[in-house]
Amino acid sequence: MQFILQVPFILHIATAVERSSDYHIKEDTRKTIMQFILQVPFILHNANAVERFSDYHIKADTRKTTMQFILQVPFILYNASAVERFSDYHIKEDTRKTTMEFILQVPFILHNASAVERFSEYHIKEDTRKTTMQFILQVPFILHNASAVERFSDYHIKEDTRKTTMQCIMQVPFFLHNASAVKRFSDYHIKEDTRKTTMQFILQVPFILHNASAVERFSDYHIKEDTRKTTMQCIMQVPFLHNASAVKRFSDHHIKEDTRKTTMQFILQVPFILHNASAVERFSDYHIKEDTRKTTMQFILQVPFILHNASAVERFSDYHIKEDTRKTTMQCTLQVPFILHNASAVERFSDYHIEEDTRKSTMQFILQMQFILHNASAVERFSDYHIKEDTRKTTMQFILQVPFILHNASDVDRFSDYHI
Repeated sequence: MQFILQVPFILHIATAVERSSDYHIKEDTRKTIMQFILQVPFILHNANAVERFSDYHIKADTRKTTMQFILQVPFILYNASAVERFSDYHIKEDTRKTTMEFILQVPFILHNASAVERFSEYHIKEDTRKTTMQFILQVPFILHNASAVERFSDYHIKEDTRKTTMQCIMQVPFFLHNASAVKRFSDYHIKEDTRKTTMQFILQVPFILHNASAVERFSDYHIKEDTRKTTMQCIMQVPFLHNASAVKRFSDHHIKEDTRKTTMQFILQVPFILHNASAVERFSDYHIKEDTRKTTMQFILQVPFILHNASAVERFSDYHIKEDTRKTTMQCTLQVPFILHNASAVERFSDYHIEEDTRKSTMQFILQMQFILHNASAVERFSDYHIKEDTRKTTMQFILQVPFILHNASDVDRFSDYHI
């Protein structure tokens, strides 16, 4: 269930939100997911519904139970008590995977710092498959509760029988107050798990200015071979200009073949190609070995990529996703001015038929900024891809953004008539 509440939504249909918030997530034998995204002016009209929603209990599923509860800007101003109750939630042990994504954004600590302390003291219980805690600390966190970050950075990821994941995203003004804690965190060792061990360490704006050596040590990490899945998500953003050699060593890493899933999410952003275009070519030449469960490649090409290495994108767009016995997913993110150069390809894509699967058929095709300006033919070849039928789940998420209707409104009509 994807229920996205945006800016002026409640002004017209607040009662529908109440009815939706009363939904019960039925227990499924595979996966139960509720994505409930609360954005800017939600609480102004329907704070009660948030309280009822925050009181939801995530039922244990035999495979995976996921709750994505995203609290954004002015939430605490109207309903801080609900956040306290939510932060007191306990993630029940599931037989496969239990995931809690609790994203605390801008003005949270100003009203409820004590709740963050209690939340940061949570212990991730050992699950028989996977236990994941995504705790994203953003802009003005350290200004009010730096000590809690130290305690959080001192957390130890307990070894689980399947997968133990700690995602700790430290953003803008972190080092101004607690650079030493980052050093201790970067020195963490990811223990070898019998299924999957994942470390997502996202270093953003002013990191290199204070602790470039720690980045080198982190980039030298070796992901030990696991019997299920080995994943390294290393997102290098703005001030990459200080440690290009470490990125070269990282781009030369080889993901060992796992018996279940091998995933590499390597997000190349703004000033990458200026220093290491050849490494991108080597990366784009990587081959994702066929796994018995799932093979996923998320390769997000953003703004100035094609200016230096368009040929690598062509080779990447020629990749074939081998059929897996569980799920095959390709996420190709192309955004704003897509239709301006290749509307016909969108027509062919919108004419795709989603083959009936025993559970769900999924394709996430997100069109981003200026891809077609350099490599429209590759997009045509990609749009001709066929998603092979999988025995479990096939999903199509086709998100067309800004200037789509200007060129191909009739296709949107046909797309909205699609039946899954």
